[in-house]
Amino acid sequence: MQERRWSAGRQHPDVRPCPAKHHGAGNHLPNAVRMLTLNPATLLGIEFKKGSLRVGADADILLLDERLHLAGIWARGVALN
Repeated sequence: MQERRWSAGRQHPDVRPCPAKHHGAGNHLPNAVRMLTLNPATLLGIEFKKGSLRVGADADILLLDERLHLAGIWARGVALN
């Protein structure tokens, strides 16, 4: 497997500009969560360990309340709060 590295300030060749329609309050929460979790993990080639909740993944979890305030943190399945 080819190692993927790029420096800060330089766009990764797999990254495409995001159309304006995806920005702002029009996004539904599940789509926003996917954009912040599974999509970046897939881009980095680590989706088997990060970006989703499934057997064999690291179980790094941020729990948000209804106002999207941080309510809990787990790293590798262990509560940190």
